[in-house]
Amino acid sequence: KINALLGWVNLLGVGTIESLRELNDGNIIARVVKLIDPKVEIESDDAAERVHLVKRFLEGFHVTSLGNNTFVQWDAITQAHEGEIAKLVTLLMYTAFVSDNRNEFMHKMDGKMGKEWEVNITDILQHNITDDRKGPRPDFADILKAQSVVSPEVVQDVGRNGSLTDPKRRHVSVVTPMSPGPVVTRLFDSPMSPVRSL
Repeated sequence: KINALLGWVNLLGVGTIESLRELNDGNIIARVVKLIDPKVEIESDDAAERVHLVKRFLEGFHVTSLGNNTFVQWDAITQAHEGEIAKLVTLLMYTAFVSDNRNEFMHKMDGKMGKEWEVNITDILQHNITDDRKGPRPDFADILKAQSVVSPEVVQDVGRNGSLTDPKRRHVSVVTPMSPGPVVTRLFDSPMSPVRSL
């Protein structure tokens, strides 16, 4: 899933990185926030201050406290801790796709990511976007540890090759093979999508 997050950041047009660790200075993260809400200004010469301003933006957007280290170990971001940066990118992705600008984010992705990356991004979004809550789930980052084992092609063959509820699978992407278009668009176009109620 780390590679999918990396690919997502690179597709946004806010900078090119080879590793999530390169986000530790907060510059590209601040540009992602600007895509989510163009009115937000995150300007500081200090990396720790930029990360703090991103945290404050996320808290204001979700009207919730993200705590000192409840969701993300914020100090570890500037120390280039890849796992914590991955959590922050997951929070930013979740925020982007529940924001008013979600169509812009879908447009930037559609047809531009490989299917494996799209399935991983869809898994992250399915895990985090629910009907019953506003704001990030307490276990929002658990999906980063789960293995995505079903690709769109496999879903089409599930009837012949096994069950989607096989206990050996930790997490399964359920996509609609009859719907045309990229996986992420299909998730949001689905009549059952929680995003429709936002």
